[in-house]
Amino acid sequence: MSTRCQVRIESKDGNQEVMMLYHHCDGYPSNIIPLIVKAFEAGQELSNGGYELCNPGKVASLLCHVDPLQFEPLMHYDLHFDIAYFYKIVLERDQDGDPEWKVAVLRIGRGESKLMTLTEAVEWTKTQK
Repeated sequence: MSTRCQVRIESKDGNQEVMMLYHHCDGYPSNIIPLIVKAFEAGQELSNGGYELCNPGKVASLLCHVDPLQFEPLMHYDLHFDIAYFYKIVLERDQDGDPEWKVAVLRIGRGESKLMTLTEAVEWTKTQK
């Protein structure tokens, strides 16, 4: 059976837009966290660290770009009944004004992790079984 997940993308920059993505399989953290990092790196390369990295719609397109046959945008914010993980990506800026993404991982039925930077999330993923 596939490990399904959903990803919610929201901004702390005053942008009220929220995006929700569905990922049909391989939704466990050891697959999704590296995809989020890859999307961030692709965005940095494409935008030179511009406003796009704090825009939920642009970030959703970056995630679809790095895994195009698995990520799909949703037209609603409801959770699918059969997902195993829920990720929340919060888009913000660091002290220098550079884009920074933070991620929280919820294992359905087990509780939520803290909001982590991408570097912390990669390290946390290494500790998960």
